[in-house]
Amino acid sequence: MQCLKPAFSVKHTLRTDAISSLNAHSWTHTMTKGLHDCLCFVIFILTVGKLQVKPTDVRLEGVFTVEENDTVAFTCTSIGSRPAPNVTTLYIYNEPVNKSSTVVYDNITDTYTSFVTETRMIDRGYSSVPVFCFVTMTNLAYTGFDSETLDVHYGPGSSIRLSPNITSIELDAGTQVPVIRCIADCNPECQYTWYLTSGIVKTGSELNLGNASSYWHIGEVKCKAENDDFRKKYTAYINFTMYIRHTYYTNETTTCQYDCSTKSVLTIEHAECLDHRSHYTCHARPAHDNVYNFTLREEEGINLTANYLSIPTPNVFWYFKHTPTSTNRRVYEDSSYGGQDNFYYTSQYEIKDIRSYDFGQYLAVAINYVWNAPDSTIIFNIFQDKTGWPLRPYDLEVRCTENSAELSWISAYNGGSMQTFTSYYSYFKPGNDNRGPEEITDTGEGTRIKINIQPLYPGYSFFFTVSATNINGTTESDTYVNCTTSKTGKLLIIPMLIVPPLRQVSY
Repeated sequence: MQCLKPAFSVKHTLRTDAISSLNAHSWTHTMTKGLHDCLCFVIFILTVGKLQVKPTDVRLEGVFTVEENDTVAFTCTSIGSRPAPNVTTLYIYNEPVNKSSTVVYDNITDTYTSFVTETRMIDRGYSSVPVFCFVTMTNLAYTGFDSETLDVHYGPGSSIRLSPNITSIELDAGTQVPVIRCIADCNPECQYTWYLTSGIVKTGSELNLGNASSYWHIGEVKCKAENDDFRKKYTAYINFTMYIRHTYYTNETTTCQYDCSTKSVLTIEHAECLDHRSHYTCHARPAHDNVYNFTLREEEGINLTANYLSIPTPNVFWYFKHTPTSTNRRVYEDSSYGGQDNFYYTSQYEIKDIRSYDFGQYLAVAINYVWNAPDSTIIFNIFQDKTGWPLRPYDLEVRCTENSAELSWISAYNGGSMQTFTSYYSYFKPGNDNRGPEEITDTGEGTRIKINIQPLYPGYSFFFTVSATNINGTTESDTYVNCTTSKTGKLLIIPMLIVPPLRQVSY
């Protein structure tokens, strides 16, 4: 008897993740040949592949609460899949980031990590923008995602504005001031503060002043928009100007005079001030000579005085420019503004010790914000007198030896005529107790002059200074320098006047 080979075999490949159990069956085929049976078996050959695994984690990483113009990196990551995902991508502004993902194999866990990173500078346009992380495995019909929303912090910047959009407003006293709003684009929201020239401070986005007051409301109005970020404070300002028209009444016995602006006076001769129906038109003319010239020497002082006729009293801003082509620079603000009990106002600016860089043109600009009255400007020209006393010697230096001192200084401007120098010294404290060398020749402006002063006692502290003299006068350096002579260990003998003892004489 001969056993036949199987007529066929079956080969079946299964995914291991699809196999829960396997029951092996065999089928028997009986063939009879003679007295013996031969059993034939159908054998299943099972081939098992690797297990496919979904990601254990899909995450979006980065900083999502940021300050405007920060640079931020966003990363979309898939962890623990087998095989690697088909797609790992970022979506910003609902647009996919056009970058290929990076895949890393972990041979310990036999899984894959896939990630993609995008770096961007975030401006205020990204505020409230969603960021998504998407991962797809087609063969497992798997999609995973993570998402965040950007919160961009920014200040008001140039977005601050007024509603209505005004730069100035003119009203009659007693009339209703329209409500004005201050608006700015901020995150977090801005807080608003209003500042008036009169000193009034109000808070809130809306400014509601009620009826126009010629005392409280005229002048510059400033809105400040401000918010606090987690790292710093943002602030922005916007201004407008309020002009309030005044009405004054007189009786028939009064000479009609009206102050039209801070630099003009209207006088109506033989005015018919008989009743309130009389109206006059104001044509301004200058009320004062507004240019003054002074010639001064360096180190002299001056008190510039500007007088104004004004209702109400003005703000006076002082400006300076060194040369005709320079830009005016504000040096002082006299803001005693708003009074109506005094028509005359005086503002002063003092220069105590004028230097070469202080010569030039000074402007005293007064404004009282009455209607469209022009600013009143008084001009002070200060010219330098090139002849006069010499300027102070400066940058004094001294070095002591055992019984002498080497003193030096830098020569300044000679005042327009030849100058000489005299040195002085004193013991222990500043003073001009002793004269050193005199009539020392000038070697030229800006040069260093050196002299030697001796003899000096060893082991003493000395103070030194120097003066400059020309035909107009003498100026002394405004500093002292000091040093100590070295000790020699020798006995110091100070000359003394010896007076013989008195004898009693009898007569």
